[in-house]
Amino acid sequence: MMKDYLRNGSVSRSEIVNDIKNGTLGRQDIEELVARKSVMDSFIGSNYPNKVDKDQWTEKYLEKLVLASVAESFNRDYLFYLYDVAKYVKDNAKKKRGRLSVAAIVAGIVIIVVIVLIVLVVRK
Repeated sequence: MMKDYLRNGSVSRSEIVNDIKNGTLGRQDIEELVARKSVMDSFIGSNYPNKVDKDQWTEKYLEKLVLASVAESFNRDYLFYLYDVAKYVKDNAKKKRGRLSVAAIVAGIVIIVVIVLIVLVVRK
C-alpha cells in the first residue's frame, strides 16, 4: 500500500520527490499517484521545461532537480522526468561500482603475481 503523502491537509511534494529520487516509488507508483485528485490539485505548471540531455544526468544534477519541486515545477511531466533521471543516475552508479570492483580484483591479482615472481627470483 502506497503512502497518502498528505501532511496537515496538503500534499508533501518534498516527500514524494525524495521517494522517487531514492527509488521507493517506481513508474507504476507514480502513475497511481498522479491520478489522485489531491496530488493533481498540488501541481505547479503542466510540464517541466528545463530538461537537459542525458549526458548531463549526474548526482549533482539530480540534487538540483529535486529542488525544482519546491520552487518551479511539480507536475506529471516533472515527476516522470525525475524518475528517469534518478533511475539513470542510480544505474550508472551501480555500473561504476561494478567496474571498480573488477579493476580492484585485477590489480590484486597483478600484485600477487609480481610478489610471487619476486620471491622466485630472490630464491634463485
